Amino acid sequence: MGNTESSNRNDDELLEVYLDRQIPRNKKAMKTKLENVLIELHRKNEILDRLTNERERHLERIEEKEKVIEGKDFVIQSFDEKMMKIQVFKQRIKEKESELREKERLLREANENVDQLNSENERCLAEQLRLLQLEREQKADLQERLRNMQIQMDQERNRRISIERELTEERLTLQQDRENLERERERYEQRIRDSERNAIESEHRLRELQSAVSSAQDTLAEYRRLEPRDWIIRRDEVTLSENSLGVGAWGKVYEGSFRGCKVAVKQIHELILSPHNRRLFEREMSIASRCRHPHLLQFIGATNDDGSPLFVTELLDTDLRNILTQRALHQEEIICLALDVSRGLNYLHLNKPFPIMHRDISSSNVLLWRRDNSWRAKLSDYGAANFMRQYMTENPGARIYAAPEALTSQQSPKADVYSFGLLLCEMCIRELPVPQQIHQQIGLVANGVLRELIMRCVARDPEARPAISDVIAVLTQQAESLRAQGLVTINGRTATL
Repeated sequence: MGNTESSNRNDDELLEVYLDRQIPRNKKAMKTKLENVLIELHRKNEILDRLTNERERHLERIEEKEKVIEGKDFVIQSFDEKMMKIQVFKQRIKEKESELREKERLLREANENVDQLNSENERCLAEQLRLLQLEREQKADLQERLRNMQIQMDQERNRRISIERELTEERLTLQQDRENLERERERYEQRIRDSERNAIESEHRLRELQSAVSSAQDTLAEYRRLEPRDWIIRRDEVTLSENSLGVGAWGKVYEGSFRGCKVAVKQIHELILSPHNRRLFEREMSIASRCRHPHLLQFIGATNDDGSPLFVTELLDTDLRNILTQRALHQEEIICLALDVSRGLNYLHLNKPFPIMHRDISSSNVLLWRRDNSWRAKLSDYGAANFMRQYMTENPGARIYAAPEALTSQQSPKADVYSFGLLLCEMCIRELPVPQQIHQQIGLVANGVLRELIMRCVARDPEARPAISDVIAVLTQQAESLRAQGLVTINGRTATL
């Protein structure tokens, strides 16, 4: 009976996490899709306006071409007038030829009576010959002018034919452009109608989704009201000492006692739990209370009254940053502590149905305790970090360890892998990460295997980073190599320790 109730409670808690994360994402995606449809509709209206303006400019060009045609008709009319003048010139030439034949006839008659003519007639004959020569020259000149005008007339005719052909082609082109514009306008109008119909359908689906979200929120609120919260402890059960263990981004950590045991108590300052923040706080505390792993700091409980929350955890000896400020770590210590941290992260990342992301990995959040004369590590703040990051408007975590995508919505467990790589580098060289000098710092790592592992962990592309389970495999192989003092193979290459 007890196992059945525990299974039902776990299923309900998984449903809560799923609904809390999945439903807002679908709602946001639907809203984004609707905004994109409206932007596309506005863009298509602008395209339709440009097409209309282009059509008006084509009509203006047609009117200008028609004016050019009218000018060409005027030129043709002038050409016809010149042709009439040519006909007049031809008529005059015929008259001149008739006169010339008449004069030649008179000349022949004069030649028959040449013996009878006196010197006066000879002078008259010479004058007539001169006049005849002059007329012939005039005739040759008129014929030359006639040939030139005929050539000009042929050229004008050819130009007229060419212009008429160009105008015909231009009219056909304009007609095709007009038809293409009409077809394009009809297509865009159809697309606009389709977009409007899709927008109406999207609004309808959005209203349905909002109704479903409202119903799910009501169900979730009722479930939370009935959910057991055994992690809540009374404030009067926690006693704080004067011994301050440290100061973090969100408050101070004191040594205290809870029900007769020494514990670490983190006191959060300047935090007011509104109804929304209280729900987030209770969810993260419920998740933390269910996490059980040798390399995760044991969460004992937290207060949930109107005062600033108190987080109560087990008390360990020190933290990794304090050790690194005192001395360098041996290779065996680096591998051992890195394995402890990575195994704790692996436990969080394999949580079902959704992985738990730490998102605040740093040397101050790696707490140490002694076992068999050696340091062992546990990760802390895996529950409180998520709540405080959602509560505060600005991420208070250690920015120097944060992955490039840490301030975006595109986060995954690979962000923790990036921070782990910088933590491993810090363990090797005893220097805090400097974002602008990451690759120079990695170059200072003496162990070739660890150096290459760190380079893979801090890749800018999250997909290029290894999973934390792959990191565990490399570190385990390195630990065995240290014991055997042999070779280590990584990514098909061999490195010597």
